[in-house]
Amino acid sequence: MGLVLNQLVKVKLGGSNIKYYENKGYILPYKKDKRERITIPKGSCINVKIQDLQNGSESLVNVICDCCGELLKPMPYYAYNNYVHEDGTYYCNRCIKNNNIKWESIFESNPEFIKYFINQEDTKKYSSGSNKKVHLKCPDCGHEKYMTVYNLINRGFSCICKDSISYPEKFVFNFLQQIKIDFIFQLTNKYFKWCKKYRYDFYIPSINCIIEVNGGQHYIQSGIGRSLKQEKENDKTKRVLALNNNITNYIIIDARKSEMEYIKDSIINSELVRLFDFANINWLECHENACKSLIKEACNLWEDEIKNTQLIANELKISRKTIIDYLKQGSKLGYTSYSVKNEILKTKQSKPVRCINTNEIFCSQGEAIRHYKINEVSLSKCCHGIYKSAGKHPITGEKLHWEYYIK
Repeated sequence: MGLVLNQLVKVKLGGSNIKYYENKGYILPYKKDKRERITIPKGSCINVKIQDLQNGSESLVNVICDCCGELLKPMPYYAYNNYVHEDGTYYCNRCIKNNNIKWESIFESNPEFIKYFINQEDTKKYSSGSNKKVHLKCPDCGHEKYMTVYNLINRGFSCICKDSISYPEKFVFNFLQQIKIDFIFQLTNKYFKWCKKYRYDFYIPSINCIIEVNGGQHYIQSGIGRSLKQEKENDKTKRVLALNNNITNYIIIDARKSEMEYIKDSIINSELVRLFDFANINWLECHENACKSLIKEACNLWEDEIKNTQLIANELKISRKTIIDYLKQGSKLGYTSYSVKNEILKTKQSKPVRCINTNEIFCSQGEAIRHYKINEVSLSKCCHGIYKSAGKHPITGEKLHWEYYIK
């Protein structure tokens, strides 16, 4: 029973599924467009076997309840995947209720998502595969929105205040900070040319060690992005590339579940236990810090008088460009008084300038502007050689010529 396999379903082609179904051997409706390019017309569909559908497919499938034998109303394939039991059986809601068949609510299966629900009773009413829209709220900035339960569990809660770094990566980040060892977060070809297009989660120079924190998509087909086969091939390529370039330790942390105990056990059972002393690790602190937004941390450091983006970048071990992006977002959310315009103005005005006519040296453009009542733009362009002069001497009336003063 369960899924009715002897059926073909219509699938709309677009995005990543084009490559997926092509690799499965399906003939796709390629055509030449007006510019003679070979492409698939927008809105094209093909018939696909049930067993070949992507896990996240929204195509409707027929399902028979394994308890009452009733043919149920067609449902999205992704919803079936999230409700079906490990042994392949599927039960309708009526049979679950009347026959007391066990099912797991979000409260039981995904407790880490409870904090997003405005009505936390919803976490006991719905399972992780539910297509029900629920009212959610960001615990950091208070932004509210509606999402289906399925999208929340599988794609996460996206918000303008989020820093796009996963919980498992933040957990390991804080673990390494507690060990008090220097490390690089997100190793790329910026550090080693051999990295090419690949990014490695952590690199510890003192022991020549790479740590990869692998989420669920590395172990099960997610239906989003790369297929499981492609993900495993990518992992293998990265590992071989690193070992061929003399990386001594290549350690993988299984983080398929974003839960403190699961990631803690993965770290304890990894090769890291051979390299470091875990005696003083505060695992709860790792969890608490992993739940924080780096956007908020960057803004807090700025408000704590570290008015230097490079120093904040060094503190959080993130690039200066990322810190500036975080501060911009934090400014919109009211977390910080940071202003891009003000910072650019400070940079401009902090350069010493010299009046060629009088040989006067001013510590900044601002000081010269106030002294001679010169237009800010004119002075800057004069120093850059765009304008010949900026302002006039208040007594002689001669045009003033300027240049940047180099000590």
